[in-house]
Amino acid sequence: MNGNKRIGIFTLHRALNFGAVWQCWALKKACEAMGHYVETIDYNPYGHYTVNGALRHNPLVAYTYLTRMCQFNSFVKKRLNPTQHTESHEWIKENPPIDDVYIVGSDTVWANAVVGSYLNYYLLDYAPSSVKRISYAASTGANQLVLTEENQNELMKFSAISVRERQSVDDVQKNVHVPVVDVCDPTLLLTKDVYESVEKRPMFLPKRYIVYFDLAGDPFCAKTVRKISEMLKVPILNLAGKYKSWARNFLTPTPEQWLYIIHHADFICTNSFHGVALSLIYRRPFLCCAAQVGGRAKTNGRVQNLLEQTHLQDQLISSITELNQQKLELNYTNVEKYIKEYRERSFLWLKSAIDYESNEK
Repeated sequence: MNGNKRIGIFTLHRALNFGAVWQCWALKKACEAMGHYVETIDYNPYGHYTVNGALRHNPLVAYTYLTRMCQFNSFVKKRLNPTQHTESHEWIKENPPIDDVYIVGSDTVWANAVVGSYLNYYLLDYAPSSVKRISYAASTGANQLVLTEENQNELMKFSAISVRERQSVDDVQKNVHVPVVDVCDPTLLLTKDVYESVEKRPMFLPKRYIVYFDLAGDPFCAKTVRKISEMLKVPILNLAGKYKSWARNFLTPTPEQWLYIIHHADFICTNSFHGVALSLIYRRPFLCCAAQVGGRAKTNGRVQNLLEQTHLQDQLISSITELNQQKLELNYTNVEKYIKEYRERSFLWLKSAIDYESNEK
């Protein structure tokens, strides 16, 4: 196989989650920058979000849910070049996308707590033998990857494997013969100007605001952002998807508007991995609140890994007592080189993995 290749990306792009769609878009853009044709494999084993599902909630939640469904479906169609949509494993095994290379990743595609019984699908068990398999920044959620014998057989078919968290390397390596390396999340493969080219300003946006982006429903994050607002004397803009009486609420930004809001925030307070990643890309001051409730409390290692690689470990806090003025005045001068090094070595790994695929052909 010489020259440009056809690449299919398989990930969690159908989640109603800003990070999920932007990481897929970023990986697509990075591969396109190498000259390849890229499509997103629009297989969603979890099943579609439905109108009936939305209507089970109260009117405000239902409105938010339905609006996001429309916005994210539009994003997938417009920006991700999706293949024919399916929710059937039998169908995709019989009608696999015609690509030279399948790339699975990033996001928590190998996290047992997230994909559960679907893990084999995210190990590309439907891939024809003629298609080469690569993982790019596949995340286990920084937890142990638990494999069945069938899972391990599928993992052994990968020709190149990279994971997103450094602490996952040894855990995955013990199951395979090819070298396992850690690379950055796809969002960090692109520079700020690329995101600026697609972001869109919402019609009504305060001149100054602190972004509150909480995906865990965690009281600690809410308490922290209110304290930050008091310290900075800047109002809070809630993007969490659930109404908060003490903040200005914008529950349904489009993915492009979400970028603009992060880019122009005075400060970001979040417990979202991609909330942190985009804060880094835009060089915005931020704090990440370690999740303390629900399933996300088990995946704080994802953000910890990212901050360790960029030498910003102190921006992850687990107690309000850790909050001080110094943490609110983040200086990126010494961070630039770490982000650049992280991006460059990850991009080179991806290019090498794809080129190796072509040599094997």
